[in-house]
Amino acid sequence: MMGVRFSPPLPFRIFTLTFIVRVFYLIIYEYVILYKTINTGGYMGRIYQNKNQIFLQELIKIYQPNGFDWLSYQITKKNILTLHHIIKEADGGQLRIDNSALLTKNSHQKLHTCEHKDIILYSEINDFFREIVSHGAPLDDDLIKESQEYKKALTKTLYK
Repeated sequence: MMGVRFSPPLPFRIFTLTFIVRVFYLIIYEYVILYKTINTGGYMGRIYQNKNQIFLQELIKIYQPNGFDWLSYQITKKNILTLHHIIKEADGGQLRIDNSALLTKNSHQKLHTCEHKDIILYSEINDFFREIVSHGAPLDDDLIKESQEYKKALTKTLYK
């Protein structure tokens, strides 16, 4: 019995090989697909795979945020870009480029908090987003100044 080696049955070997292939596939899938990095103006931000990712990537290509979102909040590792629906999906807004705005996670939360405190300011900001979308190009100096003014108004409303 000294020279006899145990060899697992064929079905077990096939299962093990299949398992290893699946694990490597998931690792590669997670690395390449789920955590694609895209340039967001100096910071390589992680954008998570979801139904909004394609539109978010297109908006980034078109508007080239250069480190800041449409309300002049800085993009960081913890404050990544998100997609804001100008007309909410619940109100019939569709997932389209002309109904989308580039906001960081924090500014997006602040904007929706503002919606409950000052609906007029919320509507004005969404109108401003429509103006940006109509330009179809990176924000110019005038739009950046207007963006900074809306940021101030938003902050003032939230901290009254």
